[in-house]
Amino acid sequence: MNVPIKVLVEGSLCIALSVALSFVKLFALPQGGSVSLGMLPIFVFAIRRGGTA
Repeated sequence: MNVPIKVLVEGSLCIALSVALSFVKLFALPQGGSVSLGMLPIFVFAIRRGGTA
């Protein structure tokens, strides 16, 4: 398991950014749900790194 340090740092920054963005709610739904931007950094990381990370 030889993962470069740059990929690990980028992944950890995406996780930290997704935690911070999960507190920002775009709008709340009537039955208690909400929509936030929390998963956006994870999607960007998955698209950039693909199956190699």
